Amino acid sequence: MICCTLGMLEEDGFIEMASVVGPKGELLAPDQPLPSVTAFKDHAPDPTRQQMARNFMLNTLKTFVGTVGTTSLQRRIETAMSQSELRTLFDEWFYVIVSSQDGRREAEQLRTKLLEVI
Repeated sequence: MICCTLGMLEEDGFIEMASVVGPKGELLAPDQPLPSVTAFKDHAPDPTRQQMARNFMLNTLKTFVGTVGTTSLQRRIETAMSQSELRTLFDEWFYVIVSSQDGRREAEQLRTKLLEVI
């Protein structure tokens, strides 16, 4: 089964933001390109933030998917030496989360929370 999110469609160029709703409900053209919905924030290297991201990824995999079939991904998350290495695993983590029924319900909220720390 192939799963798509708006973020994946946007990143692949299939959809884009045409306008933004202003404070009074009026449609405004965006002044500049909006960041991708999976855009990583520019954080300075931080071991605490890295550990928080690692724990979040591992805990959500165990909670929403289980350990069967995800041991390879979990091992790579556990051994990631930097935030940038964890970021390379983000898409695979998200795909696995949305592949489960429970994870799909919470996927956007989980994605948002992880993007705050990763």
